[in-house]
Amino acid sequence: MKKRRVVEGDIYSVPLGDGRHAICRVPYCSDYFRDLVLLSVFGIHDPASPPAQQCRGVPIAQFYTGQDSAMGMQWELLDTTVVTLDDERLSRREVAGQVWVGDIPVGTSEGETAPKMFVYGAKILQRTMCKTLAF
Repeated sequence: MKKRRVVEGDIYSVPLGDGRHAICRVPYCSDYFRDLVLLSVFGIHDPASPPAQQCRGVPIAQFYTGQDSAMGMQWELLDTTVVTLDDERLSRREVAGQVWVGDIPVGTSEGETAPKMFVYGAKILQRTMCKTLAF
């Protein structure tokens, strides 16, 4: 069976390794940076509530990771939503001294306050998400 690639707009239940699952949405997948995925974390997944409703508003945290994290962490696809211009804006970050939005460099980071792009492997992502959602 061929694995499904993560797609912009996908909503996942992501296991945290402690019995809980995070509800997450993918606002951005890069074509330029091979297999790069931005994962927005909205909280602990509530199976009784519609996934799209749980992913409204501002995410608690955002992490860059690779396509392989979905397979390695056994993300469960719950739903797919339409991607908006606001989703593209969430991808604004600093990469090697330049500010990028989506797959487009928009200038130098001099004087900018864009977050640096750190890419998390599956295990570090799981640990960091677990700590982030420890409430």
